[in-house]
Amino acid sequence: MRIAFYHKVSRVWDGRTADGEPLGGTQTAIIGLTRALAALGHDVLVFGTPAAPIVCDGVSYHGASALPTVLRQAPIDVLVSVVNTELFRLGIKAPLNLFWSHNDYRHFLEGEAADLHATLAEDLARRAHKVIAVSDWHADLLRQVFQLPADHVWATRNGVAPADLPARP
Repeated sequence: MRIAFYHKVSRVWDGRTADGEPLGGTQTAIIGLTRALAALGHDVLVFGTPAAPIVCDGVSYHGASALPTVLRQAPIDVLVSVVNTELFRLGIKAPLNLFWSHNDYRHFLEGEAADLHATLAEDLARRAHKVIAVSDWHADLLRQVFQLPADHVWATRNGVAPADLPARP
């Protein structure tokens, strides 16, 4: 399966970054999940903000602007947009479009940024096939904030890599 992740942030990072410096939870989660998917034999691509294109632990990292060119070379099976929905408005075709959220959107319930709230709600309802939340609480919040049907939001769990845990003496 060919799986593409999209996460455009201002910080430069790729699959090696977490090995040498602190990295945010979202980027760390992307690195961990994409490594695991690649280890299972999937063709995994991350479009974000690497210093240069690189393959790390079987995952191909590209700049976000390379996405249309790279995806024209071969179709993808799953497109995962992390945190923002702009990608869904570009018309990239994938059998499964997922929005992976790590954010707390409670401020929208208080009326903040009504135009952004409306855009996100439309993108999640019409362009994302499913929304991925990081817990049951988060899934309930996303359903409430964006008025999404229960089956439109999946709750995941944090993964654990046993190799990262120290052995007990």
